[in-house]
Amino acid sequence: MMTAKQKKAIKHTLTCWAMGGLPVFGFILFMFLPMLISLWLGFTELHVFELDKAKWVGVENYKNVFADPMFYKAIVNTLYSLISVPISMLFGLLLAVLLNNESLKFRGVFKALFFLPFVCSSVVVTTTFMWLFDVSEFGIINSILKSCGLNTVSFLTTPALIMPIATVMTVWNGTGQYMLIFQAALTNINKEVLEASAIDGANAEKRFFKIILPLISPTAFYLFTTGLIGGLQNFVMFQVLASATSGTLYGPSDACITLVFYLYQSAFTNVYLNGPGFAAAIAWVVAVIIMIATWLNFKLSKKWVNYD
Repeated sequence: MMTAKQKKAIKHTLTCWAMGGLPVFGFILFMFLPMLISLWLGFTELHVFELDKAKWVGVENYKNVFADPMFYKAIVNTLYSLISVPISMLFGLLLAVLLNNESLKFRGVFKALFFLPFVCSSVVVTTTFMWLFDVSEFGIINSILKSCGLNTVSFLTTPALIMPIATVMTVWNGTGQYMLIFQAALTNINKEVLEASAIDGANAEKRFFKIILPLISPTAFYLFTTGLIGGLQNFVMFQVLASATSGTLYGPSDACITLVFYLYQSAFTNVYLNGPGFAAAIAWVVAVIIMIATWLNFKLSKKWVNYD
């Protein structure tokens, strides 16, 4: 017969396994196993969504990826889209500093307004901007140009304008998140440190660059890292932008192609030409790029992130 203490110990152990086991089971089932399957698929030729039809081809898919000019255009566009990360961080920090002023009235209202774009769907944001830049009579920006006696501009069908428009969209969509997190970091700064520096004669500029920025540098590092990883996976906005020009796969002159968009089209649109095996190879190339970029970011962070 087990004692009450032993029963309690067993119950405690089972509870721990149940609480800790469910997340582990979910990770294995929904992340680890799909990763293994995609790794295997990257070495196979497959043009249908039936794994038993996969044919082992070794590294052929990877050779084809690196031989495809579209892959390099996707890399260039993806790197271009990363410009939005530091811009969003800069605007987010500026707004956070302004909203951290306790004398400012309606701070909560301003925070909500600036954060609102971040909670909007990427599809909704992109559709809204497409409406703004539309060349028809409903396009607000072109309507303003016409009212000023200027010629209209085909923003959504001009390849050179696609990436700048996408950058503006991404900055507008993401600045609120950076603002909110920076504002939380600024709130947590010990006011006694700032007061002591002011007594020592440090002006507002010196306090900001010599004290505030170093203290919030871990937050900036976190935001830059997550922004970098997310930026390398940009997809939805570019897919919606490409849909503005019917009959094209990646928008005008392939201006909307990014790495993950390229992956998606290879897997689901060009399935008979490329297929899931080719797409899996792209996925692992993207994963390696993200890992290298993240590793470099951590290495470089030692030069500017202050944890003291």
